[in-house]
Amino acid sequence: MFYVLAEGHPPSQFLVFPVEDMVELFQQQFTGSCQGNFVEFSGDFPAGRRLQIRHHGPSKKFSYRIDALDEGKTIDKYWNNWDLLK
Repeated sequence: MFYVLAEGHPPSQFLVFPVEDMVELFQQQFTGSCQGNFVEFSGDFPAGRRLQIRHHGPSKKFSYRIDALDEGKTIDKYWNNWDLLK
């Protein structure tokens, strides 16, 4: 099973996650970057309540984004990666 999250209206960019990877990101309460923006996975896991993926542009949470970029914590490998579905 996979999750595909769309960006834009109409959607033009996508995040493609195998379910195991998405679960792991929520379990870890992952904070990092995606395409240079700060992202965070939060919520009441494993209860499944209020799960949220937030992303903030370059001007918001600037210091968190810089820390994430410096640490190399990124989910860029899921950005438009339709090969994961094979």
